[in-house]
Amino acid sequence: MRLSPGDSTFNRFVKHFVSYVVAVSTEAKYRTDNVVLNSAAFDVIRRENSAVRCCFDLIGCLLELDLPDAVFEHPLFQKMYFAAVDMVTWANVSFKFSVFIVGLLTMSFGTGRIFV
Repeated sequence: MRLSPGDSTFNRFVKHFVSYVVAVSTEAKYRTDNVVLNSAAFDVIRRENSAVRCCFDLIGCLLELDLPDAVFEHPLFQKMYFAAVDMVTWANVSFKFSVFIVGLLTMSFGTGRIFV
């Protein structure tokens, strides 16, 4: 299969991939500096460093879609798009948080058992 995504789809992928790399490095710097973000700032960086937007763009490339920028940037489409991005992102955040808490409880009590 030969990939031939449209210009709009490919350009969005490149733009979102750059945003992803910047967000990951920014979050790493915040962690190093012990910076704690408020929820609004966390939402913005979490959307970018989750790579969900890159994955959505890759799907478009693989399906050889070319969604015009005018459609992608339409307010209604953006509302639906970010609802989907946030659903995937926050599902991942809640799963990671649950794993973190289980690990914390296991380490805290030192028994390997989880106390609820």
